[in-house]
Amino acid sequence: MTLSTDLSPILSRHFLIAVLSAVFYALLMISGKNIRHTSTYATTWIQTWVGVIVLLPFVRLNAFAHLSLTNWAFIAATGLIHTGVVFYLFFNSIKQLPTHITALLIFLDPAVAILLDVLITGFHPSLLQNVGIALIFFAMSMSLFKKQPKALPERNKTNEL
Repeated sequence: MTLSTDLSPILSRHFLIAVLSAVFYALLMISGKNIRHTSTYATTWIQTWVGVIVLLPFVRLNAFAHLSLTNWAFIAATGLIHTGVVFYLFFNSIKQLPTHITALLIFLDPAVAILLDVLITGFHPSLLQNVGIALIFFAMSMSLFKKQPKALPERNKTNEL
């Protein structure tokens, strides 16, 4: 039995796109946390349009040519609900939450998405996905408990020179 050292799955185009996506998502959250002098509506509006402008060059418009009016209605509703309402709620709350709580909530997102997929569509996650969900919840619960600093032992003043 030999150990495979093929890194092509890790260095694939899709993996690199996922990493880049995570970087941009982190930048979105950091900028949303630090925007203080605008309303939540303005923050949502600005960040949504910045996202549209940045991603527009990557859209293959011919892939949408066959969509029906119903398809477009569902796309519009999903965009309005997800981007509009969810961004508004998130950016409204992120300004009042401590950074470590915000980070925990962001990590909760993929676990909740998989759990909702299970409940709504009947999806059965793989063993690896179940382990990932468990690790997310475990890490979140561990980070919520603040460690108390250990008290330093009292030094005997008579022994000091």
